[in-house]
Amino acid sequence: MIWLTWRQFRAQAAVVYAVLIALAAALLTVGRPAAGAGAPAIEAADKTLYYAGIAAMYVLPAVIGVFWGAPLVSRELEAGTHRLVWNQGVTRPRWLIVKLAVAGLAAVAAAGLLSLLITWWAVPVDLTSRPNTLMIGTTTPGVEFVDARVSPLPFGARGIVPMGYAAFAFALGVTAGIALRRTVPAMALTLVVFAAVQIAVPMAVRPYVMPPAQENVTITLENVSRFGVSATGQVERLEVAGPPGAWILSNETVDAAGKPATAPPWVAGCLPGPTSQQERQAAQAAGRECLAKLAQLGYRQRIIYQPADRFWSLQLIETGLFLALAGLLAWLSLRWTRTLSERGLRAGLAVLAVAVALALVAAPLVSTPARASTGPHARGLSAAPRGTPALPAPTGPHSVGTTSLHLKDSSRPDPWVPSAKVRELMVTLWYPAAPGGRERAPYMTPKESELLLADGEITEVPGDILSRTRTNAHTDAGPAGRKGSLPLVVLSPGHSKPRSELTGLGEDLASRGYVVAAIGHTYENVAQTFPDGRLTTCVTCPMNKNPAWWGKLEKSRAADVSFVIDRLTGKRPAWKHAKLIDRTRIAMAGHSVGGASTLASMVADPRIRAGADIDGTVHSALPESGLARPFLFLGKPSSYTPGSGREEAASWEDAWKRMTAWKRWLLVNGTVHMSFTDLGTLADQLGLDYGAKIRGARVMEITRAHLAAFLDLHLRGRPGPVLDGPSPRYPEVRHCSGDTPVCT
Repeated sequence: MIWLTWRQFRAQAAVVYAVLIALAAALLTVGRPAAGAGAPAIEAADKTLYYAGIAAMYVLPAVIGVFWGAPLVSRELEAGTHRLVWNQGVTRPRWLIVKLAVAGLAAVAAAGLLSLLITWWAVPVDLTSRPNTLMIGTTTPGVEFVDARVSPLPFGARGIVPMGYAAFAFALGVTAGIALRRTVPAMALTLVVFAAVQIAVPMAVRPYVMPPAQENVTITLENVSRFGVSATGQVERLEVAGPPGAWILSNETVDAAGKPATAPPWVAGCLPGPTSQQERQAAQAAGRECLAKLAQLGYRQRIIYQPADRFWSLQLIETGLFLALAGLLAWLSLRWTRTLSERGLRAGLAVLAVAVALALVAAPLVSTPARASTGPHARGLSAAPRGTPALPAPTGPHSVGTTSLHLKDSSRPDPWVPSAKVRELMVTLWYPAAPGGRERAPYMTPKESELLLADGEITEVPGDILSRTRTNAHTDAGPAGRKGSLPLVVLSPGHSKPRSELTGLGEDLASRGYVVAAIGHTYENVAQTFPDGRLTTCVTCPMNKNPAWWGKLEKSRAADVSFVIDRLTGKRPAWKHAKLIDRTRIAMAGHSVGGASTLASMVADPRIRAGADIDGTVHSALPESGLARPFLFLGKPSSYTPGSGREEAASWEDAWKRMTAWKRWLLVNGTVHMSFTDLGTLADQLGLDYGAKIRGARVMEITRAHLAAFLDLHLRGRPGPVLDGPSPRYPEVRHCSGDTPVCT
């Protein structure tokens, strides 16, 4: 029976698999595109292949349903040959089960192979985040970006969901053939129904199977993505860029009361779009002032979206849905073999169609409470619970695992509390992980959140609000990687700040294949919890601080960093998976004094091959011999513009002169000190004004991209074009170069 079934549909199978082999050969010959974290965008030729791959992935399940499923049984019913088999001792259920199994498995396998091939080829493209920003007068001819992989079009051509589509299309074709008993009408019906379902599911089901996330963001010149004015001068379209890689479901303006609203007419003059460079700079300054006035009036942009890190969860849910529909259709077909009643089969199909239609209508209602339609842009979508901030999804290809280490250095007392005879540290590790991790890691404890907000004199939000932050790493997930394959990056936070403020950066680097260790420097932050429940607070915060004191702090942190490296790469490592770390590829980065401490750490420890200072004033002078290892400065223009005469900038200038290897000095327009950490992103989500003129999520995107490019270049030997000069993808970034740095 199996052999007979194979002979009956081997021609169709041969055609499909021959096309698959030809596509594989073509893509392997062409190679994967250059777009990705280090490339500005996708090239035109690769874009053609990209969309051709998506088209092929959508067409294949339809072809399987029409040319494999529909004729499989209807052709025999038309010719009456099915009776010959039944009369030879083959039971009717067995006859159909064998057909469904042989052809159905071949169909699912074909879809799975094509999806694997296209997903592999498109990985560099899928990692290219669409910037979605509309800066005045900035246009980049020839630069193309594509939608995030979680958005409707590429989603159906990635991962495992095409196998669910193929199973459903095949079962639909078989059932239609049995119900109509004629091949051509069955093929037509299969195509129409399958196409309708493919259109309906992304629009009416997928947005609601998981509650969408929500952000209320300040509208700035840097994040406006679409802007339209009517003939009467009214603002009829205003949208801002969403989180990297997210599927934006709603992008609407709300007033101070949180109700959908139209921006005031005078906003139409905020983005005039001049052409000359001089006019553009003047218009940008006026535009920022104009949009700042809008923010003062309480207007925000409400973004409702599915985050990028839900891609696999949505894939599993949708695949399960289509497999369940395929199973129901197969069950109806098997019932027909027992009763031979087309009327019963058609009645069953009618009931199934009504059930599916009701499910499509009910999905938005049962997923989350519907939002009142109080404005012209209301779409019946619901938001994630207010007061649930979330970190942007990592941009690398790996899932992320995390764990915490409690380390004790018995070789030295604590530098700030003499009665503590050992130096205790807490370290958070992030690392690339195998898919399917456990629960998401907490961001911080409620008490740590309360003390951090109190230190910042922030009373507008609940004290435990930061402890509710949604992270992207899974606690103690199994690591991915081979022995000695993963570079190590050590992170150090700012003074008084917890190590958790660098979680967004750590998660992103881990998703790109790094082991990341963020150090909690005990007694130097407002709150740090140990595994036994002890809570230490900031002993150093009330101390009198002068340049010598800051220099002592930097050297103390250098000792902490060397100790942590010892415990991760030594003979008896503190982490059970430490064998994955490549001991020859170690780098360090930090924010504020954590960044300044990177220089002191590199001077003290030659194992650190590269370093980055993010907005940190340097107090420990480099030796006369200089520093002959790569270094990156990244900061805010208000403090670190060279030649400004400011103390902060002068500290970078002194270090710059003594750096004899590769070096870069980058400034990000619109930023403040907090912009470079998680706290800027979370403050935006909570509606807290911290003085920045650029959204925190955008700064995190910029910081992630440039730090990753720096580390890839110097630890992996991969070129980083964004470090070579001004980039149209990051117009906010200024590059300073020369012996006496000048910024462009």
